Amino acid sequence: MRRDGLVYRKSRASVPTSAVHKILRTRLYTGTFEWRGELYKGTHQPLVTHELWAHVQDILDGRRTKRQGLEQNFAFSGLINCGHCGCALVAEIKKQKYVYYHCTGFKGNCGEPYVREEVLEE
Repeated sequence: MRRDGLVYRKSRASVPTSAVHKILRTRLYTGTFEWRGELYKGTHQPLVTHELWAHVQDILDGRRTKRQGLEQNFAFSGLINCGHCGCALVAEIKKQKYVYYHCTGFKGNCGEPYVREEVLEE
């Protein structure tokens, strides 16, 4: 959408990803709507078929499922804070082998370097 130059009419600001996600999740474009837990057929012309909308939902749900599958249980996750700024330390796997911890930098850029898990174990 950004590449094609889609922007808000009044502000000329680019459309954020969250707005696109909300559009893709809206059932109303299929000609039906949900009200009080029940589905109703609207009188308006559908913009997309039910099949296409369901396919998009499957894709969006699949993305969420894949992300959850990638989560790892690291030994020190949630236990250690940065000694410099106090932010949490998070783990990353490098070269599919080595575990490194680094500051989230939530309070601003933190100059502390990555630390290997073996160093923390010692």
